[in-house]
Amino acid sequence: MKKWLSMVSMLVLILAGCNSSGSLYDYDNTKLKEELEERDFQPRVPTKLPFDEGQADLNPSIELGEGQDDTVIMIDFTSSGEADRNLLGLEIVKDVEVDSDMEYETVDIGELKGQFADNEAGNMVLNWKEGNINYTLSYYKEQSDTEITKEHLIETAKSFE
Repeated sequence: MKKWLSMVSMLVLILAGCNSSGSLYDYDNTKLKEELEERDFQPRVPTKLPFDEGQADLNPSIELGEGQDDTVIMIDFTSSGEADRNLLGLEIVKDVEVDSDMEYETVDIGELKGQFADNEAGNMVLNWKEGNINYTLSYYKEQSDTEITKEHLIETAKSFE
């Protein structure tokens, strides 16, 4: 009986370790969604973040010209805990094609296709498009204490609602 119980316990631990979304944390996006109601369009936002005690700072509108003042929405997700500092940026662009000279690999984000890239400094970028809205999720390693992976970014993107 003890052997069986230990094997079951070991299996549970192994399976928990293999679950990449296990290290994501719930994020209450209610306040952020309320702030976004004042914008010209309401994009989807995450319900999970790759670090605990996440908070969002919605940046002021970026003025691009006549009739395009609210085409770009930028949000910084940071951790509010004293022990860790983390920075995850989200750029949302409506009705404008987003180009980059980075080399990307195609990844699956649920049923969507996305583009992932990282650089030598450990910063990571995940781009995807839904309709006429482009999303770019960026992890800044230099400003972060939490180590995250490509899978963490993808799971964060899957949590958008």
